[in-house]
Amino acid sequence: MTATSCPSLRPPAFLTVCVLILTALNGCGYSGGEALFMFGLFQRPKIKAEFKLTAGPVVVLVDDLREHCYWPEATTILAEQLAEQLKEHNAAKLLIPHAALQRLRQSYPNFDELSYRRIAQLLHAEQAIAVEVRSFFATVDPTDATAAASMSAAIKVIDAREETQQSKARLWPRSPGGRIFQAEISADRVARAKTRKGILEVLTGALAEKMAKSFYDRKMDDFEKQ
Repeated sequence: MTATSCPSLRPPAFLTVCVLILTALNGCGYSGGEALFMFGLFQRPKIKAEFKLTAGPVVVLVDDLREHCYWPEATTILAEQLAEQLKEHNAAKLLIPHAALQRLRQSYPNFDELSYRRIAQLLHAEQAIAVEVRSFFATVDPTDATAAASMSAAIKVIDAREETQQSKARLWPRSPGGRIFQAEISADRVARAKTRKGILEVLTGALAEKMAKSFYDRKMDDFEKQ
């Protein structure tokens, strides 16, 4: 005669988690997806870099061909912010300092006529991240609460080692016009930034962060769409 076995009891912690997840899935508190991530049942998917930069020297070039930026220092600050983002996420191993670009600009009277590829070559860079400003709006006294400052730019990667055909020098993206990014900041953020320089640092920082994400693998942000 065999003894009747008693059903094993689940640990209290396990039952608690089950109850919380079922509650969330039924619409109370967190959404179903949020609950699954919150309890660590699923790992956030990784987003692969759209383009991996060379291990050699890279230069960031920001140009305002149509003079959209009536605050002209915006281009320099954007270049510095993008370089900082690339360094922070180890997306570029070697970055040409912005000061080197400024010295080159001063030593070449026809600097504005040089191609991105040629500038990169003169700075001994293997690749150039070329950024072209497409739109700009900013004010220290905003009247629109939704978008008190905004900036957009197209970005592309140029191969300075391509010597024969300039058309082959563009490495990324496929579109000749480049990959377009845009950033906006609210009137509240403008008010907190206070000064013109502060506003530009916040605005270009937001734009640079979006751009830099194209060059390194990362975990998907909270409920970000790929």
